[in-house]
Amino acid sequence: MPHSLLMPEKNKAMVLMAVTALMWSSAGLAIKLVDWNPMAITGVRSALAAAMLGVLSRGRLAASVSYAGLLYMGILQQGVSLALYTWAIRRLGALEAILILMLEPIINPVLVAVGYGELPGAWALIGGALVLAAVTLRGVTGFIHR
Repeated sequence: MPHSLLMPEKNKAMVLMAVTALMWSSAGLAIKLVDWNPMAITGVRSALAAAMLGVLSRGRLAASVSYAGLLYMGILQQGVSLALYTWAIRRLGALEAILILMLEPIINPVLVAVGYGELPGAWALIGGALVLAAVTLRGVTGFIHR
């Protein structure tokens, strides 16, 4: 029986997104609660993600994919930023840590607009405005309460 008959692609994508969200959330929680070095938690998490990618791709990566590019993006783009986030999360409150993560979806469309000329849609603008409002409100209320 072909693999595609076992689960429709849309359902498979939804399951993988739920697993991704669960793994991401549990990592932040583990950094706060588990008495390990945060970098060790990040390393274990990254190794699990790499193993899962290997199992799910089963050698189906396109021949045109540059493995050097994948390593570069995995180590530098993801690894360094995750290491910095891991270092900072122990020093921040939960709200500040989440707000930092929420800034990425704002910065990403701006970089795409600058780099490729593709303007964000209405929902991206609305979401960005909500995140900026939350960050601003948090900053103002934090400043007032000091």
